[in-house]
Amino acid sequence: MRHTRHGWWLEEAGPVVPTRPLDGNARADVVVVGGGYLGLWTAWQLCELEPE
Repeated sequence: MRHTRHGWWLEEAGPVVPTRPLDGNARADVVVVGGGYLGLWTAWQLCELEPE
């Protein structure tokens, strides 16, 4: 038996919309790269610690 389907979220997410890169310089105290569980919980914890 071979698994041929991907997760339902791939179908539900819809097409990827291209975005433009940032212009110039950007400054940030923290940048969360990735939207997996680790990125999600890191962003959540940071918002809990410093909501502003």
